[in-house]
Amino acid sequence: GIEGSISGVNLAEKFISKLRSFGVFPQRAEVTDWVKDGGNFVVFTNDGERYLTRTLIIATGTKPKESVLRCEGDIEMSWRKTSNFLNFRSIKPSCVLILGGGDAAFDYAISLASSGWKVKILFRREHPRALKILVERALMFSQISIEPSFLPEFVRLSTCGVELWGNRYGEKCVFYADFLLEATGRIPEDKLLKGLNPPSSLDGRVEGVEGLFIAGDLRRMRSRQAVISAGDGMASAMAAGEYILQKRK
Repeated sequence: GIEGSISGVNLAEKFISKLRSFGVFPQRAEVTDWVKDGGNFVVFTNDGERYLTRTLIIATGTKPKESVLRCEGDIEMSWRKTSNFLNFRSIKPSCVLILGGGDAAFDYAISLASSGWKVKILFRREHPRALKILVERALMFSQISIEPSFLPEFVRLSTCGVELWGNRYGEKCVFYADFLLEATGRIPEDKLLKGLNPPSSLDGRVEGVEGLFIAGDLRRMRSRQAVISAGDGMASAMAAGEYILQKRK
């Protein structure tokens, strides 16, 4: 069970731990393509492996929007500016700027502050778009501060860190840190859909392609919450199991 609140990252870790207790060990690989071959699917990964399966559930979620922030300075220091939160899990805690005022930005800030990071959140509006409970939880950390009404212009990279330049209340300003994490929105990671429309069925079943299901953020597009995605995944998994049993009869 889960007591109290939990971040999205920690919730995912609990899911993986539970899977392992049932003898299911997730493999890390990038799926590059899939094809339907008779009654089976063939799934291809970037390491050259091929997997054969009777059913396929696509739950690739979302990806960060492409950055529009102009970048200057030492290009070799581009790793200091990222939209991938997972990059920070292998970095010694220091100081980070988070650009964005939504749920993801505040969730990232809470996770990083819990690990010892000093965090400053900057966003365009006067008030953040994030859920009130997330904002309140973030401000409980002394190492998290917020800077509203900030309009970013460009970021300058160097061996010393990042400089985020912009405009706040009509005046030029700059913020300094070791890293910059952009959390300014996400879009569906739909490359593997191959033009298929997300299904409207409750179990994510794709009409016209037997054994194919779509689940989670990729199907919902909106209402992107971990608990909703988990429920979607469960519904698709149960439907996939029923499909396999029917084919065995």
